[in-house]
Amino acid sequence: MEFERNEINILKQLLGEAPRLIIIVSGPRQVGKTTMVRQALPVNSSCFVAADQPVAETIDPFNEHAGSAIIDTDLASSPLTGKWLTDQWQQARAQAVALPSGERYMLAIDEIQKIPRWSEIVKGLWDADRANEVPLHVILLGSSPWLVQKGLTESLMGRYESISMTHWSYPEMQVAFDFSLDEYIYFGGYPGSAGFIRDEPRWQSY
Repeated sequence: MEFERNEINILKQLLGEAPRLIIIVSGPRQVGKTTMVRQALPVNSSCFVAADQPVAETIDPFNEHAGSAIIDTDLASSPLTGKWLTDQWQQARAQAVALPSGERYMLAIDEIQKIPRWSEIVKGLWDADRANEVPLHVILLGSSPWLVQKGLTESLMGRYESISMTHWSYPEMQVAFDFSLDEYIYFGGYPGSAGFIRDEPRWQSY
């Protein structure tokens, strides 16, 4: 079972409510943003796409391997443009509208800051969905704090709530990687390098 960070409880609570605000998940690279969002998304009613790897992943409920991704190869070569973002959103919107009353669809977009003028596009799409009461949750992930914040303050004020993720705490590193306090003080709360601490030259290189 994958380790779950505490922030997942906040995300699950928000996803359990009717969509009212865009959910922003921000923080440094490799602290667990993508893993947390994937853990929180329901299997049959969500889509996760990444702007740095523009391949759509949807879950096939008839696939015997739970969690397997269906790859849309046409999207794999798509340029990172506003059209790509709009296409992902419209596909998720169509899924949301087709759901039975009371159910919700969820769209997560990773590395959102890589799409030019992303905040202006998101603003227009989100406002249209709210006007039409589309049951679509939108989760945006970003690892460039300045670019993400710039987009939020320029176009999306009042339209989002944020989950900020930092490097891991000592209790998290202790539970997930059996770190001692001395190891945490020396090596820090960076999960990507935790497997290398017994080989310090390799840890330093990483």
